[in-house]
Amino acid sequence: MEKIGNRQIKDFPPTTLFYDDLAEIVEIINSTCKKIEITTKDYEITDPKELEVLAKKYSSGRFDNIKIQGYNPYINVELRTYGIQAYISEDTTEQHGIIAKVRNIVTKGKKINPEWLTKVFYLIITLVIAFLFLMKQFKLGLGFSLLFFASTPITLPFFVEYQMRNKVIIHTDPRGSEKGFYERNKDNLIVAVIAGVAVSVITYLISNLTHI
Repeated sequence: MEKIGNRQIKDFPPTTLFYDDLAEIVEIINSTCKKIEITTKDYEITDPKELEVLAKKYSSGRFDNIKIQGYNPYINVELRTYGIQAYISEDTTEQHGIIAKVRNIVTKGKKINPEWLTKVFYLIITLVIAFLFLMKQFKLGLGFSLLFFASTPITLPFFVEYQMRNKVIIHTDPRGSEKGFYERNKDNLIVAVIAGVAVSVITYLISNLTHI
């Protein structure tokens, strides 16, 4: 009999990982536990040597979701598209040390937090509106407020969808393979461009309308 899932750990950053990162995580757990299982949505393997074969099953070049479970001791790391969760059976220094090693690998691929991007975008809009009211540009401030609330149904779904699908990406190819900079970072670049365009438009409107 083995105790499982004693403690759940969630404080992992959004990340982009590659095959060699995943293999390193698997090796850490495999070297500690007596038995290991690696499962995805459609496949399951119990031999870490089959990880490369598993990677070739995904023509998209990305794992969808992947779960690594080790037994004796029980250590579970789930790499989902919406985030990473880890479970350990005992609240011991040894098991926390294993999770710390996994976190170090995850942090290597750390990317811009989509939640942070969303907050910055709305903070900028709020500061612009507050600035207009402080400058006693009440009509303009009210106009921007109405524009902001009217555009929320359009912009919010984009940010929510980005958050849900881009917290964790695991490529099936090794780091530094044929994937270029744009392909690895296109989601972050799209959000950055949208935020930049929004700020530029707002700045232009303020600089022109305040002189009316």
